[in-house]
Amino acid sequence: MKRLILVSAAIALFLTGCGSKSRQQDISLPDNAAEATVPAETETTPPRPIAERAAELQSAGDTHIFDEQGVLSDEEKEQYNNYLEWLANIRQIRTAAVITDQLGGKTPEDFSAEYYHTLFGTAPNGFLLLINNDTNRDYVYCEGACKTYISSDLAIAKATPFLIEQKYADALEILLPVGEMVPDRVLDRCGALTPEQVEELRALADPGDSRYCVLFTKEAPSAEGVTEAVPTETEAPDTAEPEAASDETSAPDNAEADAPETAETGDPDAETTAAESPAPEPAPAELKTFADDVCRQNEADRLLVIDAAHSFAWIAGKEDEALSAEIQAVLRTDGAFAAAKLYYERVLP
Repeated sequence: MKRLILVSAAIALFLTGCGSKSRQQDISLPDNAAEATVPAETETTPPRPIAERAAELQSAGDTHIFDEQGVLSDEEKEQYNNYLEWLANIRQIRTAAVITDQLGGKTPEDFSAEYYHTLFGTAPNGFLLLINNDTNRDYVYCEGACKTYISSDLAIAKATPFLIEQKYADALEILLPVGEMVPDRVLDRCGALTPEQVEELRALADPGDSRYCVLFTKEAPSAEGVTEAVPTETEAPDTAEPEAASDETSAPDNAEADAPETAETGDPDAETTAAESPAPEPAPAELKTFADDVCRQNEADRLLVIDAAHSFAWIAGKEDEALSAEIQAVLRTDGAFAAAKLYYERVLP
């Protein structure tokens, strides 16, 4: 039975964020409906668990396109797998598309969420496109930065006529690029910045043809045992004054007499030097390797990685150990935004 669609421009204008749109079916009856034969219901085998279905496709080489119905040619699958691989690298997000006619009684929202987490675990940034040939309501599931920036309703509305005609490649040409709504160059993948700060940094990052990128993440591999976290815009550092010592814990009257004598060196700066903080801990080798990989994936001249989970910073591409240490010090005192601004102030021509 032919499926019809009512495409409303109002939906595209007023709905934002990841979303869905129904491909409604024509439920009108023929004139001889009374004489029409109603097919008997048949028992169907419940669909296999999502984990099994995804694993089977992954073992066949699928990494982003999960065509459970086999509606795409091998060339089309390779083309769109390659595109989503590029998008995953250039935006540092997870990407997937699923074409299925077996939701197993789940809603599109629940099915796509389960499929996403089956593929990517608890990965906080990514999207999964569901082409739903079961209940005909297509959906884009988003996590993290993708939830902030992706608005998919208009794309789904434009792709729906192609889906009705089963022109899946044409539909994917419209649907998959929603991932490009996530900003490039300034890759905030841990909520370290506000959208306004991202745009301010992007305005600094775009002069000429040079590519200077920065990645904020909590997923970078770093040495174990480092637990200091980076202050973010929504998580201000604790600046409360320590409580004054109580009378019971105050120093005794003879504290001065009992205090150990300080060696007399004759150097008036000796006491100040002894009180200075130790040199900043250098970024671990694992973070440097990770930064080099992301820099190559983004084809950047330089890329600053800010590890917000461990308060490390490192510049890949044209390495600058001294500047990396300076930015890391600012990161630990003033936060991620100040550190990124210092990076752009120093490296931009």
